[in-house]
Amino acid sequence: MKTILRYIVFLLFLLGCNSDEKKFLLQHPEIEFVRKSCREGNIVNCHAVGSFALKNEEYKIARRYFGLSCKEKNRFSCYELGMIAKNIDKNETSQINYFHKSCIYHHGEGCRELSVLYGRLGNKEKELEYKKKECILVGTLNCGILSPTF
Repeated sequence: MKTILRYIVFLLFLLGCNSDEKKFLLQHPEIEFVRKSCREGNIVNCHAVGSFALKNEEYKIARRYFGLSCKEKNRFSCYELGMIAKNIDKNETSQINYFHKSCIYHHGEGCRELSVLYGRLGNKEKELEYKKKECILVGTLNCGILSPTF
């Protein structure tokens, strides 16, 4: 009886999802508890759902859940959105947006990605600005490149 009741509750949750998400959840019912927790405001679990979707190459769902978490200043989710923009969408505007957010929320790798992107775009001033931020946050080998200007 409990199993039937849980299944009915699960199906009711599916009513609030788009068709891609419904299909994904039907294939992976184990993620429903984490998804529900996300919907209740646990941004760490929003990131977890995004990560699970990304691992399963469900980019639309990953974007949605990382987006929920990034809006709440989760630097890791903002970084993942930047990586999706870089590797899947090939969208420089989105890369700048999400890597900038991850950097201002103190994710050193986001700063590094932004520095590399600005270098590729020929904006040396911005490239150096974000190298400095990366250096402060993670103390990478790029710190040596900045001396003595840093």
